[in-house]
Order: sequence, then C-alpha cells, then structure tokens
Amino acid sequence: MPGFERDFIHMTLDMEVNLLVAAISATYGVSDHIDIGVTVPFVRTSLSGTSTADLFLVDDTLALHRFGGDSANPVLNASSSAFGVASGVGDLETTVKVRLAQGEHVGYALVGAARFGTGDERNLLGAGGFSGRALGVVSARLGSFNPHGYLGYTVRSGGRQANSVEANVGFDDLLAPWWTMAFDVLGSWQSGASKIEVPGPVEYNAPFNYSLDRTNIPRRRDNVLNAAVGFKFRTRRGIQIVANALVPLKVTGLQPDVTWTGGLEYNF
Repeated sequence: MPGFERDFIHMTLDMEVNLLVAAISATYGVSDHIDIGVTVPFVRTSLSGTSTADLFLVDDTLALHRFGGDSANPVLNASSSAFGVASGVGDLETTVKVRLAQGEHVGYALVGAARFGTGDERNLLGAGGFSGRALGVVSARLGSFNPHGYLGYTVRSGGRQANSVEANVGFDDLLAPWWTMAFDVLGSWQSGASKIEVPGPVEYNAPFNYSLDRTNIPRRRDNVLNAAVGFKFRTRRGIQIVANALVPLKVTGLQPDVTWTGGLEYNF
C-alpha cells in the first residue's frame, strides 16, 4: 500500500446552541381532584459552529493530499464557520393531574403529560415527535418544609429517541411569607437499547494491522442526572416571580453547562 493512502484528516467541531424559550401556561381545575393544563412555548434557537480540519500525511515528501498550496508548501489546515437563527412555536404540551388521596401531611397523585411535535425539528424548535409521560407523585407537608418526589416512565416516538424511566426527589421550603426555595435532583435513565448507531473504527491490515477511530462520540447510555435550584418571590399584587437553575451532575455528552429559567405566575 502506498504511503499516501494512509493519510488521514482529524476534524474538530466547536458548536454552541442557545435556546430562548417563552412559554404560556394555563391550568384549569375541573374538580377538586382533577386539573388539566396546556403549555404553548415560543422558541428562538441560535446556532454557531466552527469546524477545523488537520490533514496528517504519512509521507510528507509527496503531499498528494492538501487543502491548498503545492507539494513543496502544502496547506494542511482548513476551517469553516456557520451561524443561523430560527424562531417559532415549539412543542405543545398538555397535562392532566389526578389527586388520589390527601391526608393531613401526605398526598398522592397521578400525572399524565403529552407533548406533540408541533415545533420545527429541522430548525431545532422541537423534538420532532410525540412523547407521553406518566408519573406517580407523592408530597408531604411538614410545617413550612415540603418534601416531594415522583417516579414514572416516558415514551418517545422519535426515530432516534429512546424511552426512559424518570425519577425526582426534592423539597420546597417557605423561608419567609414572600420567599420560597426549592431544590430537586432529577434523574432520567434510558430504557432499552440506544437507537443511535455510533460508527466503529476503521481497521487496516496493510502494510501492518492498525485501527483508526472515525469519531470520538462516546458509546454510553443516555442517562441524565441534574440538580435544580429555584426561588419563588411573591409580590404585593399577588404576582409570583420564579427563577430556576438546572445544573448537570453527570457528564452525558452534548448538554448545557447551566440552564436558566425565569417566569411570572398569577392565580385567579
């Protein structure tokens, strides 16, 4: 095998995705035991990326492969950048909550949620498919301290999206009549085999046996563990200001460093 046939390119991709989501939510109490809700998100997605390619020559005296120049002075590095913005309606979500029992200190409920693929998947405005979630919820009231948790399962219809088991444990604490703090640990564990096939290495057997990785995408299950810290402030007019930060506790691949959310609530 000629040496130039073993030349290879190392590609590095630096990509940043920013999502700005404004959601309008409404909840209606059908009865003392059943609530229904709907959430309509409006999403603005911006994406910027730069790819850098480095060409490695086995026989640098020939330099048959190059991005420019000539064999005596070859250009072995190249880069390209792209940027795009899209905005529109995201995935519509509906929820149903059924209160099963409510004691003096402990309550139990079932929650069902359906998310429809109304957002444009190609412009990263939605997931591109239907997902449904069923949860069993338990909450307690110990004075101003209220622990809670849930356990459930999510089904996704997307071609490359796996189903998952969902779990949460946390609490909220009324620190003052106008100030509440909440803390949660949220977990999601992939159910079944992954639907994304990661290509394996390329194997060469001449002039000697060696392998070359085609990607550095890790082969791991899509298990997610996050911590959420939030605060709720009540104003004199009854409007509640909500702020929350979601921080990953487990490295799982492509994920945000921190997800910030904020909103306003008003009950009538």
